[in-house]
Amino acid sequence: SEKLNAFSIGYNRAINLTPSTPLYLEIGAALQYAFYPDDYSEDYDYSNYYYKFTGSMLTAKVPVSLLYHIAIPNSDFAFEPFAGVDFKYNISGSGKQKETEEHSYRGDDPEIDEETTKIDNFFDKKKCDGHPANRFQAGWHVGANFVYKKAFIGISYGQDFSKFHDDIDLKFNTLSATLGCRF
Repeated sequence: SEKLNAFSIGYNRAINLTPSTPLYLEIGAALQYAFYPDDYSEDYDYSNYYYKFTGSMLTAKVPVSLLYHIAIPNSDFAFEPFAGVDFKYNISGSGKQKETEEHSYRGDDPEIDEETTKIDNFFDKKKCDGHPANRFQAGWHVGANFVYKKAFIGISYGQDFSKFHDDIDLKFNTLSATLGCRF
C-alpha cells in the first residue's frame, strides 16, 4: 500500500517481426530514479511519537515487449497495445529513518528521545545486518500507446515476479505514464 514516486529516461527500439503484419518486438533501456517520503505521528496521553523515513533508489531497466501497431484509417493517429517483461538491476539505494518520542507528564517540561538510523546502501550485506535487498528483479507489464504522427503518450501497468527483499514480501507494482517521440 506504500507509494514511491519515480521518473525515468530511456530509449526503445521496435523491430518489425513480419513484413505483412504490424507486429513489433520492442527492446529498451532506461534509468529510473525512485524516491519515498513517509511521515507518521501518533499521540498518546502523555507522549507524542513522530516517525519520518526517506529513501531513494537508482535502477537500470530493460523492458522487452510485443507491440501491435493499429493505424486509424484516414488520420495521423494510431493505437499500440503492448505486453512484455521487465528486467531490472537496482544500482543503488539508501534510506534514513528518524524516530522522535516526546514525553510530558502533567505539564512538566517535555523529555525528547530521538534516534536516527541511516542505511547507506540497501544492497550491501555489511550495512544491512547480513540481509541485503535483491539487486536483480524481473516482472511483467501491459499497456498502450496513443500515437499522433511522431509523438506518443502511453500508459502501462506492471508487477514484479521477484521480491525486492527476501525477508519481506515486497514486490513493486508500477503504473507508468510515458511521453515520447519517434525518430
